[in-house]
Amino acid sequence: MTSHAAQPIAAPQHGHPQPSGHGNSHANGLEDKLHEFDERYEQTKNFLTKLSIESARIYVEAADKFLKDTDGNYDYTKIENTPFAQFIGEKYGSLAEQFYNLPSGTNWNEIQRAAAMKGIFGMNSAEMTHSIRNAGERYTTDAHMGEHGIYAAITKSVKQTLYPTTTKDFIKDDIEGIMDHIGLKNKINIPLMPIEEATQLLLSYKVNGVVGLNQVDKKYHATNSAAQPHHH
Repeated sequence: MTSHAAQPIAAPQHGHPQPSGHGNSHANGLEDKLHEFDERYEQTKNFLTKLSIESARIYVEAADKFLKDTDGNYDYTKIENTPFAQFIGEKYGSLAEQFYNLPSGTNWNEIQRAAAMKGIFGMNSAEMTHSIRNAGERYTTDAHMGEHGIYAAITKSVKQTLYPTTTKDFIKDDIEGIMDHIGLKNKINIPLMPIEEATQLLLSYKVNGVVGLNQVDKKYHATNSAAQPHHH
């Protein structure tokens, strides 16, 4: 699999080549869109993996620098009286810069960095710093990586921001092909289903490897009289 992790995930994609012929041009178009979806999903997945590993690394680096004493022990009470919190916020700022894939030597001012961090992480360095200082000695390693820590908050933001971009090319006419791709074609009343529902099912299929009819709102289930999709 070709890696595109170094590129900004939400970067504009190159246009698709026009399929030749007429009989299956829509099928070819859908195949291209599914390929683009796969690539964008992998880029998003790669960034989320990097975010997990870097989040752990950022905390350990801050702890080694500010919480560790000469005997090698860590003291969480030092969080409030050291630059520990600010250090973590600034490190996430650097991670945001990597995400946007800026040319080497680009200098961001504080406003630009804050806006960029807010856009991808849902919070900027100042907000991270404030959150950690408020928690004080309770902001342990487990807290940082746990469900109420910064890692969970920014991961949620990244997913909410990036996952919709993976499916942005699909239109209403693609629903039948999407349902066929995920194995639900003959179980769905396709004319009733909105594209947003179809793309959410496609994402679920990609994440979990399978999607069941029980994940689909019953109002979109096919009845015996509407089991087959309508064709123009």
